[in-house]
Amino acid sequence: LAESMDVTVGDQVSLLINTSNQQADEATFTVRGLYATGVPIYDDTTVFLPLSKAQAFTRTEGRASAIMALLDDREQADGIAQALRTPGLTLLTWRDLNQVILQAVETSMGITYLMYLIVLAVVAVVIANTLLMSVFERVREMGILAALGMKGRQIMAMFMLEVGTLGLVGVALGVLLGSLGVLYLATVGLHIGEMATVASAEIAYGEVIYGQFDPGATLALSIAAMVIILLASLYPARFAARLEPIDALRAE
Repeated sequence: LAESMDVTVGDQVSLLINTSNQQADEATFTVRGLYATGVPIYDDTTVFLPLSKAQAFTRTEGRASAIMALLDDREQADGIAQALRTPGLTLLTWRDLNQVILQAVETSMGITYLMYLIVLAVVAVVIANTLLMSVFERVREMGILAALGMKGRQIMAMFMLEVGTLGLVGVALGVLLGSLGVLYLATVGLHIGEMATVASAEIAYGEVIYGQFDPGATLALSIAAMVIILLASLYPARFAARLEPIDALRAE
């Protein structure tokens, strides 16, 4: 705001405001300091005044329109609001003040989960096709194993063990690479610059967006991926287990 008005510390600015009695008032103030929160929408529009001067300027001596409490842990908001609740006071937590944002986040998470399911379904199809091709390429091997006395359930278990091992390695590598990406976003962040101002005229965005690691979601997705991988391998494994030894040995 200071840059857009071409003022610095020591300069004077004229402020125009509607007072509590619905009359306009204007006064000149001296700039004593500059600040930057990193939230462009806030920094472009906000002026700080000492409380006494602000109350005198707006004709609200001894009163305040709102009091904001900043907590170290947002999860304490509901308990503190309940403790401070008294007649004549309207208490709003960050959830009450950001209902639109929270609903938008819930909607976006629903879309994200749908994308997860689509990706996992594609993975299942690819795995099933790959394993089926592997079975066709190893038909004679299956016939030799069956001729040597290996039962169908043992052949099936062998394929399932192979798939499970590959699945575990794949999930582990995915979690490792994904964690490195999240670590980068959590420490360095994604710089969006002026896009923060363009993104919304009502919601304050910082110039840098940071990621956050979610162990619960990572574990749930890893388990879901393993389950889908094992389910996708059932048909190829069962197909291999039901091959007749004589037919498998004659296959080219």
